[in-house]
Amino acid sequence: SAHARASARLLKLCRDNGGAYVKVGQHLAQLDYMLPAEYIRSLATLLDCAPVTALEDVREVVREDLGAYPEELWDWFSSAPIASASLAQVHTA
Repeated sequence: SAHARASARLLKLCRDNGGAYVKVGQHLAQLDYMLPAEYIRSLATLLDCAPVTALEDVREVVREDLGAYPEELWDWFSSAPIASASLAQVHTA
C-alpha cells in the first residue's frame, strides 16, 4: 500500500539522519490516534533500536566538553554504551 511504502521511506529518512530525526520518528510512533497503522508499526522500531555513536566520536565529545579524553579522566571507560537513546548514550567509567 501507499502508506506502507511511505512509512518505510520515512523510517529510512529518520535512521539515515539520526539525532533529532530519530526523536521526531519516535514521537510520530506514539500518534496512533492520528496516523495510519503502517506508520506506527514502522516508526515504533525507532523506540527500541536507537543508533550507537562510534567510540572515537564519543572520545572527542568528552574531550571537547571536559577538556581531556576519557582515559585521562577516569581509570576505566567502557568502550560500548550500556544504553543508547535518540540524542545520547551512556557509558560507564
